[in-house]
Amino acid sequence: MTFLQPRRFAECWQADAEWPGTIEQQQTVRDAFALVYGKKFWAVMKRLDYSANQVYQRHYLTVGFPPDDMFGMNQSAIAGVSGINFRASYAVGAIIQQARHELGHVVDKHLLSQTQRVWFMHQITGPDLGNNRWTWNYQETFADAFRDWVNSDGGKWESLTPILTEGGKL
Repeated sequence: MTFLQPRRFAECWQADAEWPGTIEQQQTVRDAFALVYGKKFWAVMKRLDYSANQVYQRHYLTVGFPPDDMFGMNQSAIAGVSGINFRASYAVGAIIQQARHELGHVVDKHLLSQTQRVWFMHQITGPDLGNNRWTWNYQETFADAFRDWVNSDGGKWESLTPILTEGGKL
């Protein structure tokens, strides 16, 4: 196995020890999570690092590329509190956007309260949560919004910035 050095990057991420992916895959994930000190995305990663260390008592989160046969038929990537996994065959050219989407799932699990989740869904649907298809799949909707927030340096979905960067309370 070959790892880009240093193995730790973007405050709290590390290539999986068993399935790190190719050097190109590793570099592309690093590009997706590239940070500039003091920017909004950096602030999110600092909060994520704190959550991983303090709440979940993990010293890092992992990004891995396990064998394809470890995934379901319609599954290309999965995210949870411990990190993100992509199929080993995941195309390098598609990693940046998918990595930011999957990161949205990790951020949701680590940083958002139930009240903040309901607030977000109200932003999408208005006050009637029961009659809108977006509420049927909150997690994917939020992950897409988070990806768009990262891609625009907080310009799109600016209303998420206080929640993501400073632990805003609602």
